[in-house]
Amino acid sequence: MVEKLTVDTPVGTVLWDNTREHDKYAYNGEGWSVTIAIDPGDEAEQFKTKLLDFQYNTLGPDVEIPHPLLKERDGQLQIKAKTRFPVGIFDSDGEPVEIEGIKGLKARIKIVVQPYDAPFGKGLSAYLQGVQLESSPGDVEPQGSSKVSFGKLKPATQKSLAENEAPF
Repeated sequence: MVEKLTVDTPVGTVLWDNTREHDKYAYNGEGWSVTIAIDPGDEAEQFKTKLLDFQYNTLGPDVEIPHPLLKERDGQLQIKAKTRFPVGIFDSDGEPVEIEGIKGLKARIKIVVQPYDAPFGKGLSAYLQGVQLESSPGDVEPQGSSKVSFGKLKPATQKSLAENEAPF
């Protein structure tokens, strides 16, 4: 059984936005991705602890990770999540919206974290489920429904998926 962790990141700033154009580095140019930077604080530390605990519990205490999921740069935590499927973007009330670009906006991402064991080493992958904007810019219009939904913006949450649940 492959253990998975579904978690909402704390709110951060979107550094790289490949939600409307394919990311040339994700899935041979056929995927989408988002990278966010999370400011230091209690929520960032709790998020980091959740991921490190999950890593320890799924991969073991003595595993060297060649490509860590979390990177620390300029005092912020950075995390990149990717997917093979189009990305849903939601406003602060959890309603789907259509928007051209989100780079520089405050947002959180819903991810499924899953361990991998590859020839180059072990590690964790973050699969992007959706993006929730902290506040919606004035030109954002609500758009129908989507398969991933957020509730109202609230502190980050965590849950483990059952073996038969897919990350998407």
